[in-house]
Amino acid sequence: MKIIEATLQDAQELRTLMELTFRETYSQENSPENIEKHVENSFGLITIQNELQSVDCKYFLVKNEGFIIAYVKLNIDKPSEGILKKAVEIERFYVLPSLKRQGIGQLLMAFCLDLAAKAKFEVIWLGVWEHNPKAIAFYLKMGFRQFGTHVFVLGEDIQTDYVLIKELIVQS
Repeated sequence: MKIIEATLQDAQELRTLMELTFRETYSQENSPENIEKHVENSFGLITIQNELQSVDCKYFLVKNEGFIIAYVKLNIDKPSEGILKKAVEIERFYVLPSLKRQGIGQLLMAFCLDLAAKAKFEVIWLGVWEHNPKAIAFYLKMGFRQFGTHVFVLGEDIQTDYVLIKELIVQS
């Protein structure tokens, strides 16, 4: 198992995993129409290819035997409202559903925290849906704390995300 930065060659496999993990996580508690609209707007191949070429975000992949089994999307130098320190956002953080609870998420999060600290970010933050208790518990276990809330629009449904932050010890 290794963690690598995603490239354009990973776009299609990454897109497939993004859609699968999103549907698995949110389909039970949201309407099919809102799920479809979000998938269409957020997980298009061209959108992902553009993001992979952007300097403002980075995707990192956990690969095992040549296949992507988890990924994270980091938005560089993007603070949430009220965060006044140099910040990086975890916009997406997913593990293949069949491989959850095997330490892959902890490995990927440790990688993100180390990467952010070495890049001299003072805070790492994320938004997590208020109705996703397993994810909330994971992030709290990883040392995040609730900072506030923000709006997340899923299709046409206006939802509340908790904003969780973790202060980083900047490495030299």
